Amino acid sequence: MASGSGSVATANNELNITVGNEIDDIAPVSVHVADLLATNWSACPSRTRRIVIALQEAISNAVLHGNLGLSSSLRENGNDEFLRLAEVRRRQTPWKERIVCVRCCVNDHSAEIVVTDQGDGFEPAAVRSCVDGSGIYKMSGRGIAIMEALMDNVVFNDGGRTVILTINRDTNS
Repeated sequence: MASGSGSVATANNELNITVGNEIDDIAPVSVHVADLLATNWSACPSRTRRIVIALQEAISNAVLHGNLGLSSSLRENGNDEFLRLAEVRRRQTPWKERIVCVRCCVNDHSAEIVVTDQGDGFEPAAVRSCVDGSGIYKMSGRGIAIMEALMDNVVFNDGGRTVILTINRDTNS
């Protein structure tokens, strides 16, 4: 991974990855997951694309909002405070010690990706404004709606610190 703090462990149809809080780590994780899916679901490229996009949203949320504790409202202010604070927190305790764990399991019927952060968590129902359309034009806050649109099932556990993304294999894709 880009930050040097990540690790990857693989088995035939399972992948476990840990990464730090660098945005540059998101794309390499997606590549590893896409490779696992290509190996197991060679006939389902559209499903793979959907999973990669949802995964990138989940990891981005885990890093920025979970581990670094950044509020979406900072982006709404229209200044660089969100990015500045992200850079500061990546180097400060307790945020710099936090990691994101990604586990992907693929079988003949479905893929499940579990993304867990070490932040304070959140109440998923409180950030659903994009799903009902009221927050569609905001600078941020669309990640959950994107994940839900692309996956067959999205579940938040552990007080919002874990998201489970599930997609069923569509052999007609």
